[in-house]
Amino acid sequence: MRQEETDVSGDGEVILEGGPVGIPTQVTAAEVDLAERIKIRRLNGYDHFERTEDYREVGDSNLPVFRWAYRTQVAE
Repeated sequence: MRQEETDVSGDGEVILEGGPVGIPTQVTAAEVDLAERIKIRRLNGYDHFERTEDYREVGDSNLPVFRWAYRTQVAE
């Protein structure tokens, strides 16, 4: 079964953990409540993050936490 993956863009905020230097730790992503994975386009590839069961309190919100899983290159 294929896991759902969402490109980052939209109106829900998430927390990102791990990954290469230079990746933001908090981003805005579309459909994050349904996504098991999100990916962020960065430089010449994508950084992929998988949803955890954790939430982090930021201000008045509890944001879902996604952990870095792997990186892929953009196909030419």
